[in-house]
Amino acid sequence: MPALALFSAAMVVVTAPLTGIVRELSLPDTDDAMRLVQVLDLIRGQDWFDKVQHRLMPPAGTAMHWSRLVDAPIAFGIVALRPILGERLAAGLVAAGWPVLLLAAYLVALWCVALRWHGPRAAWLAVLAASQMTTIGLFAPGRIDHHNLQILAILGLIAAVCDPPAGRRGAVLRGSAAGILSAMSLAIGLESLPFVAAAGVAATATWAFGQPRAKARLAAFGASLALAAPILFAAETARVQWLTLRCDALSPPWLLLAILGGGGAAAAALAGARFRPGLPRLLLAAFMGAGALTPFLALYSGCVLNPLGSLPEIVRHDWLGMVAEALQLTRALVFSPEMVVGGILPLAVGAAVALVRARTATSDQTAYRELVLASMLALGVAIATLQLRGIYVASAALPLVAGPALDRALNRLLRGGEPARAAVSLALALAMLGKAAALPLTVAQAAFGRHPPAVVSRHISDCAEGKRLEELNGFAPGTLLAPVDLGTGILLFTPHAIVAAPYHRAAEGIAASLSAFSGAEEAMLAAVRSTGADIVALCRSWTEGNPGSFAYTLARGAGVPWLEPILAGPGDLMAWRVVRRP
Repeated sequence: MPALALFSAAMVVVTAPLTGIVRELSLPDTDDAMRLVQVLDLIRGQDWFDKVQHRLMPPAGTAMHWSRLVDAPIAFGIVALRPILGERLAAGLVAAGWPVLLLAAYLVALWCVALRWHGPRAAWLAVLAASQMTTIGLFAPGRIDHHNLQILAILGLIAAVCDPPAGRRGAVLRGSAAGILSAMSLAIGLESLPFVAAAGVAATATWAFGQPRAKARLAAFGASLALAAPILFAAETARVQWLTLRCDALSPPWLLLAILGGGGAAAAALAGARFRPGLPRLLLAAFMGAGALTPFLALYSGCVLNPLGSLPEIVRHDWLGMVAEALQLTRALVFSPEMVVGGILPLAVGAAVALVRARTATSDQTAYRELVLASMLALGVAIATLQLRGIYVASAALPLVAGPALDRALNRLLRGGEPARAAVSLALALAMLGKAAALPLTVAQAAFGRHPPAVVSRHISDCAEGKRLEELNGFAPGTLLAPVDLGTGILLFTPHAIVAAPYHRAAEGIAASLSAFSGAEEAMLAAVRSTGADIVALCRSWTEGNPGSFAYTLARGAGVPWLEPILAGPGDLMAWRVVRRP
């Protein structure tokens, strides 16, 4: 089966636009491009603990909330290949290959877990189900952002808390693995926090109800989380920033919660011999949980209410409110219905199927395992109603429900009899295959020529391709005022600095860019003044949707005394140098 997983990963490579990724660094998403910018800055001499993107909103730069744990293996691969291939080709090859290695690891791990739980055919079908998830694209060549690594970590966490431990040593090893994977996933990105919490609740429940060896697993889980989280934080954070409050990344608020929560769970497990299984232990666990949450909420309640901080209204409405993965369910139904049908619906069906399986299970271990899977999938649905990106981490659990469901449906069909029940089982199983679930909608949209309104595309368009942006390299480096989604490509392919890129910590730059390119000349003048921009750049085609803006007029050849055209040929990319500071 590992060979089949590797073959599936190879198929992803074959069907991907490898030439564009390897030779031209044409990455699928602006987040992937920014990750590569951060990695290249690191290997060119930027300090490990310095995660500031100095060319975004200079002179102060912008502190990025991304983890060096993701940067490290990518940087290692580029440094290893650079003497042979040169930096650019090495970067392209690693960007193409790293996600595929993660995909192979994910599929092999998924096969091993499903094989232990359900047998070989269900394991094969689990891998098939994984290949049909809409989120499998997060493992495609070029996807070097953090979501794929996080999915792999959460799969390991699920296995660690669900596998029945073989002896006390096995319980300690599984608990330790769960704690370390939890800490690692939190260090990579806080999107996994609800799923880590769910795993902690599940491990606590097994101890509370007296499952054999649950005490050792819970104690190891809690202690490992409490120790690993601050160690990983310190390993990638400068000492002078250890006390800096950051609600959107692992920092003092979340460290406090991890230390108190993990330490409380370990203490409860070790002291649990004095409490009978059932209600007494549940009350002890609730007391420990309250002891962890109370100081966190007292000191850092703002991190729960507003983790992104205060964003200007224009940024919240005109940028964040139009990014596909940040859409709420009500807006997603209008702007991205295929993500609802292919992403949220499979999670909801999977949660329901797992819950039914838990109620009809013939053993406590099976019921517990299905309840854990149901809780993970239901959490994904709940988060996705607020932001579509909630489907990312939850999708780690989906094949472990979809694969066995397909197996049961096929068994009913092969046995014959009860055709209605077999048909319902097959329909539910197919509904968990995101691509299959979304196919009827895609066909209907193509047949009737109806498509949802466009939202902000994070894909690097033709105007932002490297060969276009490198035309800016013929000019002295400066600070560019450009559309938000053009910023990351400018960082990757040119030595210029930028005012705006699609990251919430650069909210002031985003606000300046949005105002400049959607408003009158006075708005662009104000943006140039406030940001100190030396160059104005835009994509001619991107202005077509706003014909009343100054940018639209500028892109069609209007002369302006304070701007000198420096790139104004027939191509889509245009640029002007600020010759007289307004």
